[in-house]
Amino acid sequence: MKSSFGALRSFLAGLLVLSSVGGATAGEAEVQELLQERMPHLKISTVSPSPMAGIYEVVFDGFRVVYVSENAEYVLDGSLMELSTGRNITRERGDELQVARYDEMGKKWVKTLRDFGADQLLSYEGSADGTLAGREMFVFTDITCPYCARFHQQIGELTGAGITVHYVLFARAGLNSQPHQQHISIWCNADPQQALSDGKAGKAVEPAQCEHPIDEHMELVKQVEVNATPTIILDSGERVDGFRQARDFIAMVTAKPALAAE
Repeated sequence: MKSSFGALRSFLAGLLVLSSVGGATAGEAEVQELLQERMPHLKISTVSPSPMAGIYEVVFDGFRVVYVSENAEYVLDGSLMELSTGRNITRERGDELQVARYDEMGKKWVKTLRDFGADQLLSYEGSADGTLAGREMFVFTDITCPYCARFHQQIGELTGAGITVHYVLFARAGLNSQPHQQHISIWCNADPQQALSDGKAGKAVEPAQCEHPIDEHMELVKQVEVNATPTIILDSGERVDGFRQARDFIAMVTAKPALAAE
């Protein structure tokens, strides 16, 4: 089955060879029906009028935005700018949709990670004396990711505040790649927490083999819809894609309580 983006690219390429046919304009329902016929693999969420006359906003895959002409003959895949203010309307709309989706999915993601089991994750325990003792965060990390290394440099600040940091080892290069093998070696080390810290500091990862859950970590990535590192899921359900300072995470954890266990 084609991906949504693949379907969109194929559709856009097809539109380049279509000649304009006049005809009556279409309403929102008609536009969605026409697009769905031409792109059956595209998961369209909504079709609604855009700020530009005669152009409809189409949201697909939950938070992706494109624009379509009212006769459903042309698609614009790019940013809609408001010249008087300099606003990037498309980016603002995408951010708004993504935040809403993260709010909706956060509870499911936290439950999935908790059900997987802390003993199956590589964890750095929070201080029992910290003001945020008992709180958790789940971090998808890759040994080859420079921003993950920067995040890890703050691990003492986070655990000192009482937050337990659970790592999911996600080799972006895929199963059987060198980073995946390094993650296995880290897990199988006599001191995996130190081995991970050493690896993130640029030191060699000593090869090791044992029974491990690292292949299952790669499956967990799919369940939580992660495709980049670092990706952080807080126990409140909030999600952060990318690096932030430890103080920002501490503020976020402080501001919002953990989701109740189910």
